[in-house]
Amino acid sequence: MSPATVAIVVAVISAVIALTSAIGVEVLRRRANRELEVVKHELAEQRAANDRRAQTAELVRAYRNPLLRAAYDLQSRIWNMHGGFRGRGDTEHDYFVTNTLYVIAEFFGWLEIVRRELQFLDLADEQETGALKAELDRIQGTFASTSRRRRDDFYVYRGQQRAIGELMIVELAEPRPTGVRSTCLGYAAFVDRLDSPAFVRWLARPRDRIADLTGPDLARLVEVQHALIDLIDRLDPDRVRFASNRDKIATVRDAV
Repeated sequence: MSPATVAIVVAVISAVIALTSAIGVEVLRRRANRELEVVKHELAEQRAANDRRAQTAELVRAYRNPLLRAAYDLQSRIWNMHGGFRGRGDTEHDYFVTNTLYVIAEFFGWLEIVRRELQFLDLADEQETGALKAELDRIQGTFASTSRRRRDDFYVYRGQQRAIGELMIVELAEPRPTGVRSTCLGYAAFVDRLDSPAFVRWLARPRDRIADLTGPDLARLVEVQHALIDLIDRLDPDRVRFASNRDKIATVRDAV
């Protein structure tokens, strides 16, 4: 093979090697770019998911705290009622009736708000969410029950509970930074509306029962208080918000 031919062959081989190397480098570069884009996409999705979880957690906390407060106030009032408290004198008795009605209505209000929000929240812990719903359902069921074993008239059907809750909801003009869009009617506004047709329609019978409590009425309310304490224990397990006055009312069965 002549020197010229050898030179040509060497040049061709070199060119092929160079081209192959260039193609290989380009393939590797494109593969690396694709992998980088995949990683970037996965990181972006992870950040978005983390942001959604953080926003959801913040919203859950924002609604959990007022629900916890409403549950605590209601169980505390039932405790006092079971102990015989009805206010001092006729004037305070009227306040006792009205304020007790408000405490019950406010709890129904937060129940309705939480029920609405839970439909739209993508909660990461489905088991915990299910347990919370079960606690709320137990309270609603105890209020609504009209089984034969009961001899009282302090029942509030589930539909009535929701109607009362709807009356108590105040939609905010602008959502709060936490995402909260609703709150409950304050006590002064509640008192102002108490004699309106809508409030009378749904609250007249509970108001009458509070004004004239019977033993069977209190027996039902004791069951409600027990369920409320279980709810409070779930919402505030470490007793951060409410450290004391969280005992269940003792019943005859408990004392045996």
